Amino acid sequence: MDLYLKKHLIYNDKINKDFTIFTLSDLHIDKNFNFEILKSLINEANSSKPHSIFILGDLVNDASVLFDFNLKGIIKDFIMSLGLISPVFIIRGERDLLSKENKCWKSMNTDSFYENLKDINNVHVLLNNTFNLQFNNVSISGQDLGKNAYQFYKMYDECLEAYFYYVSSDIRKMESAIDPNNFNMLLIHSPINPFNREFINYSLVLSGHMLNGYVPCFLDNILPGDVGFFMTNGKLRLFPRNSRGKVSLDRQAIGIVCPPVNYDNNNILKKLYKPSASYIHVKSTK
Repeated sequence: MDLYLKKHLIYNDKINKDFTIFTLSDLHIDKNFNFEILKSLINEANSSKPHSIFILGDLVNDASVLFDFNLKGIIKDFIMSLGLISPVFIIRGERDLLSKENKCWKSMNTDSFYENLKDINNVHVLLNNTFNLQFNNVSISGQDLGKNAYQFYKMYDECLEAYFYYVSSDIRKMESAIDPNNFNMLLIHSPINPFNREFINYSLVLSGHMLNGYVPCFLDNILPGDVGFFMTNGKLRLFPRNSRGKVSLDRQAIGIVCPPVNYDNNNILKKLYKPSASYIHVKSTK
């Protein structure tokens, strides 16, 4: 299956050696998912041999998927296959924590599934914690909403007050514990508010969630900037900022909003958009 691969080049003086990250976001796996996409992603990663693989949330389309025996097995096999290629780092998005029943969203505890993923060799699940790589002065932090996902996404629609109440303190706590002399990365599913805040010790902040602002692949490299066409999570947002590509943040930090692997299993959108992933090449300026 043909993939759209978005590529970013970043220069930094805190690392000793160049390295490459293969990022996946918003797979939205459920029973209607085209599982050939997983094979294509594994083949692509196996061909390029990145230093790390990041999964930036919304692995599934509904948290109930993680309680389906067959689908759960397919997902674990997929992640295990990636772990045989490179270290895998995973965070959760709202779909990994919420389930829709009778048109209403509710919280669902998926902790046990993600705890079991930690038992897979070379796989790391980041739940408001930081992993320090053994080379290159690199750390990776992952923000997680856990039981607060419903309040943040559905009750308060990612508003600024909810960000400060449910998200900001987790980021600040992780940020205060990392070495500012390292190349520190933060993985956070939604960029809507974080990308407008100040990061002190992070060099690179990676997100998904925005579905590339629904800008099709064939226009993505033509249209400049980070503005998308629209966003439909919660209320309709027209021409949302920070919805795709590279964004300059405060204090020389760089943000990257990664395109989705899968546009929510919508049959019409499948005809307009290719399954997408990103490569981030970080080059040393030392």
